[in-house]
Amino acid sequence: YQSGDRLKNRYLSNDAFTSLKNKLGGRSITSLGNRKRNSYKMPNQRTSLFEYRALMYKVLVAVFLFIILLYVIPQSRYMIHGFVAIKTNGSNETVNIIDTTESVYDIAPVFLKTDEFTARQKSDKVATGANVYDYFSGHLIGLATENSSSTISIKLFSDSGFKNNFLIEQSSPVEDISVSEATSTAVATATKKEVVRNNNYQAYVFEGLGYGQIIAKAPPKTEVKKDSLVYMRTADGLKPIAQIINVDEDNKSTFTIVYAQLITSPQNIYKVIIK
Repeated sequence: YQSGDRLKNRYLSNDAFTSLKNKLGGRSITSLGNRKRNSYKMPNQRTSLFEYRALMYKVLVAVFLFIILLYVIPQSRYMIHGFVAIKTNGSNETVNIIDTTESVYDIAPVFLKTDEFTARQKSDKVATGANVYDYFSGHLIGLATENSSSTISIKLFSDSGFKNNFLIEQSSPVEDISVSEATSTAVATATKKEVVRNNNYQAYVFEGLGYGQIIAKAPPKTEVKKDSLVYMRTADGLKPIAQIINVDEDNKSTFTIVYAQLITSPQNIYKVIIK
């Protein structure tokens, strides 16, 4: 019994744990557990894919906010729109239809709009309803609809829901042929044709569809030719504003539907003349 007590005391004493520690190479059981947990850590741990994704997301958000900030500032917006239009179309040939630079304006699209623009007001305030011409082509493209002390609102004729009365040439030119003949010993006078134009213009209500397109509903069987021009009456005479791209009669023949496209496309416009 005493030998048994001695054996029990031996295993319960510190000597037992000390001997076990020595047998395991001088490391305790607790230290073994810590070693096991620490063994999962990489000595040179690299940035994970999730961290790269978060970094890229932050960069994109910062760039997006910077672009919005630039576009909110009017002068930056005009410069950006002009730069994009030049790069896209590459046309900068100016048609001088007015001498003074006071009536020349840089414009930029209104947010989420394709056929409505804004410009910065100058010293000479623009009257509502003034005609707006493209600075480079000279074509009439729209009207100044609203203005304040600082900005001008410009609507193209193709702005969605914008209605205007325009003219379409109904009849084609009539040829009046006059023949003069002369006989001579050497020469015979050639036949001459004199073309007499008998233009007949009819007014129709056109409504904007957006993206430079306008539409009108004419009476059934109206003689309108594709590729002919649509005109607006101004103080300087008739001005072409669009070209007919399609003429369609519906199934019931109650209307002749006329589709036309502005001569100057909206995405090409970034500098205008208002008068």
